[in-house]
Amino acid sequence: AKLLGIKQRWSQVVDAIGGVDATAGFTRPGKTQISAYGTPNTDAFPPADVIVDAEAVCPQGPILTKFLCEIAGGVFVMLPASASVSDHLQQLGAILKGTGGLSVAITTALADREISPSERAEIIRELRIVIENSVGMLTLLENEGEG
Repeated sequence: AKLLGIKQRWSQVVDAIGGVDATAGFTRPGKTQISAYGTPNTDAFPPADVIVDAEAVCPQGPILTKFLCEIAGGVFVMLPASASVSDHLQQLGAILKGTGGLSVAITTALADREISPSERAEIIRELRIVIENSVGMLTLLENEGEG
């Protein structure tokens, strides 16, 4: 299932870029190989440099990289580009908003003393938001003064 997920996410990246022809213009493999990376019944998978090049121009961002992080038990977090006071305030606001959403999801789920699959999915979604924004804030603070 994980290997099929890699192929599915690769196909999403290729589609988002504009298809195999467009992707071939941004990466080193040819069209046949790019297509094979997304074909379920092949042993071909996109190498790291090809993923990096393709996702750099993917309008939906790092689709495959996010999935690879998930199957490794982690989460992908975009790091902020700069650190200004407004960046800090924006990040703090996102954290506070996320913790509010997480609190609502948890209290709603626990109201009947059972967590349904949809409630579990909502808690996970809200928790990911808090984690991503918290890591972003941490990065802003750690990189402050470096330049």
